[in-house]
Amino acid sequence: MIVAPGLSGSGEHPMAGRFRRVISPQQLHDLWTRHSAALLLLARGHCGADSGGMAEDCVQEAFVRLATQSPPPDHPRAWLLTVVRNAAIDAVRKLRTRRSHEIQVGAGPEESQHSWFTADESSDGRRLCPMDVQEALKHLDDTTRDVVIAHLWNEMTFRQIAQAFDLSRATAHRIYESGIRKLKALLTSTTDESRQLPGTEAAMSEQSLPVSAPWTSAQLKDLS
Repeated sequence: MIVAPGLSGSGEHPMAGRFRRVISPQQLHDLWTRHSAALLLLARGHCGADSGGMAEDCVQEAFVRLATQSPPPDHPRAWLLTVVRNAAIDAVRKLRTRRSHEIQVGAGPEESQHSWFTADESSDGRRLCPMDVQEALKHLDDTTRDVVIAHLWNEMTFRQIAQAFDLSRATAHRIYESGIRKLKALLTSTTDESRQLPGTEAAMSEQSLPVSAPWTSAQLKDLS
């Protein structure tokens, strides 16, 4: 964290130029590197993959706001998640007022998709395909999906999630457990169906695109 001098106009009293605390560039960079992918995943869950960069704008705007926030939030990860989530919900609401038809929530063109997960092995040897995980997340309701992303990939505690989403800690944990059970069921069904198709392993390997965040087996353990 750094201390930046406040700017005062030429006609202001000298004492008006006070110092203010802001987050350091290094802290901001570290937060972006570690959490921007998860935040974008969360925003796209609300905006849709074909929203014309709306989700990306929500994430970038949140980091711009964080850079100038004084004093900085005590828990920047939770603060970012709350700001991104609220911005995405608000952006979708505004877009719906300008459109006469429903927002299409389906995935966009394959070349525009990001791979958010490393392909990994589950505890029983099933291969977790990144595309399957992303598709399974679409079947969760908004709150459940957001809680799962917040805990599993944004590394937030249930206490932090409860504060960010205005839930009790027990409710946040219950929603997470329910979401994980649904994801497991969806992924098991998808994997079992894939095993019956010829050439599935090669196709799944081709879908394992370069990852944009270093999420490991430990972070995917709840899905296995």
